[in-house]
Amino acid sequence: MKTHEHDFSAWADKILLYFPIDMPPDFYASQFDRWRYIEPAFRLGNKVLEIGAQTCLACIYLKLRYPDLLVVASDIHPLVCKLASVRIKRWETDVPVVRCDAFHLPFKDDAFDVVFSEGLHEHFEVEDVVGLVAECSRVARFQIIDVPTRLDLECGGGYGDERRRFYSEWGELFRSIEGVRVLEEFQRGTRYGVILERR
Repeated sequence: MKTHEHDFSAWADKILLYFPIDMPPDFYASQFDRWRYIEPAFRLGNKVLEIGAQTCLACIYLKLRYPDLLVVASDIHPLVCKLASVRIKRWETDVPVVRCDAFHLPFKDDAFDVVFSEGLHEHFEVEDVVGLVAECSRVARFQIIDVPTRLDLECGGGYGDERRRFYSEWGELFRSIEGVRVLEEFQRGTRYGVILERR
């Protein structure tokens, strides 16, 4: 398995380039529309974990919109976690950042209600995606997953080693995973989204 071999260091550099730390919060305001896909988290429970938090802006958005939620960010890359903590402080929000491997989450069973991610699963082979979904199912009943499709790549998207699938192929993959069921599928531009529930 190639679970732990993917190098995300280039993405950490892109975060600095596209989301500068020294810019005021309103610089990011236009970005918030893209994270509305995670709003179902509010009705699925009050404890939410993001894996592969990247900029951490999705967590910040969720916490600002729903202050009563417990929102926790996690990422495996130390620089990403450091930048996320700085950005959280700048927004004056209460979002803990945990550095960890999403395939071996340091949380107890059912520690959260929802786990969400944007642009993470496409970096791994099918067997790893299955393992990732299983680990997230251990710590939460629901998952909200957003991934790019092949159309996204054709439109200029892409960060490193990615396995792009068509919208229908992503759907088939998630529907084939034992132990979870698809509650809802959604399309966000050139991206595919799904809400999973543990069986």
